[in-house]
Amino acid sequence: MPMTISKSYTVSLHEKSVLRKDLAAWRGKDFTDEEAKGFDISKLIGAYCMVNVTTSESNGKTYSNVAGLTPLPGALKNSKPAPVHEHVIFNLDAPDLRVFDKFHEKLQDAIKRSPEWAQKYGGGFTEPAASGASIDEDIPF
Repeated sequence: MPMTISKSYTVSLHEKSVLRKDLAAWRGKDFTDEEAKGFDISKLIGAYCMVNVTTSESNGKTYSNVAGLTPLPGALKNSKPAPVHEHVIFNLDAPDLRVFDKFHEKLQDAIKRSPEWAQKYGGGFTEPAASGASIDEDIPF
């Protein structure tokens, strides 16, 4: 079973955003203003990249940190491993509790602490109707 590492982003492609910088490094070029306006983040589901990881120590504990993203080297593009977990999207605008319930407790807690959760649900949550969102298989870059 693979290990998990994560990095939190603000969902913004403003020219100074960390998400934009990481995605630009991954795709090998920055976004034009027009590309940034029309970019659908869900297109990244299932896309492969190299994750650069650094470690840091604090209070006697060692932490792993995502330092950056880069494209896959050419030699790896044709030998990508099969995914271990189902690809899912959780959208606070149309939440699916079946997806939410599959997340580990730390991820659920992070979602519940988000300002979007508090604004929309105020700590409570009513299951909405299931959404039928589809994902194109083509990656936009």
